[in-house]
Amino acid sequence: MGKVNVIQEMDELKKLLSYSKNIGFFFGAGSSCAFGLPNVYKLTDDVEEKLDAGMKAVFIRLKESLSELYLGKREKISVEDILNYVRQIREITGEKEERIYDEVSGKIAKDLDEQICKKIFEIIQDKEKAADIKELRKFFAWLDIANRNYTKEIFTTNYDLLIEKAMEFNHIPYFDGFVGAYEPFFWPESIEKNINSSDLTFNWIRLWKIHGSLNWAFRKEVSDESSKIIRVGRTEKPENELVVYPS
Repeated sequence: MGKVNVIQEMDELKKLLSYSKNIGFFFGAGSSCAFGLPNVYKLTDDVEEKLDAGMKAVFIRLKESLSELYLGKREKISVEDILNYVRQIREITGEKEERIYDEVSGKIAKDLDEQICKKIFEIIQDKEKAADIKELRKFFAWLDIANRNYTKEIFTTNYDLLIEKAMEFNHIPYFDGFVGAYEPFFWPESIEKNINSSDLTFNWIRLWKIHGSLNWAFRKEVSDESSKIIRVGRTEKPENELVVYPS
């Protein structure tokens, strides 16, 4: 691989940002790693270490099963691969204790799913508290004052809350698809909704979290056992099943 001329690349980016009208930004895993959060393989090891003994054994067994399935196709199996597989088992078995797939019952798959997500929450939350997000705040300060004829959009596959923290530290208004105050619920229609330039929210930054978030949760409706996605505020311990969907 040839060497990259950083100054030249930054100059090109500066020109692009100066003249382009409709720009969206994509934040991948590397952006969170830059602030001290673990990459997916380090996260896999940390989750495995923190799981209860029984769940840890199931976690390791499923990881080995996926290693055999993807033999030669993937270098390593990640916690996201395992989560996707666990959710397939939950769907196939209907979460029933008596139904088993790949030696894992539907009930165990559900319990493992929930525990993995809670461990992810604990691990990332600890790292977030120590993260220095000054540079991220500078970026959003610039984006907030940038004059655009189109809405400003951020797309991310990360489920940590660094972006939200950076914008809220700067008192920057943003919209993430949730509406309401008591238990904000996800409004799917907002993704495709066009905002007129005369609308008060036109200059709000749009934040689209493709793989879910650590402050999203499934809440079951008592009346019909269905679930809806809600967004919770700052919390030290999630009460409901988290919405983390790497697939």
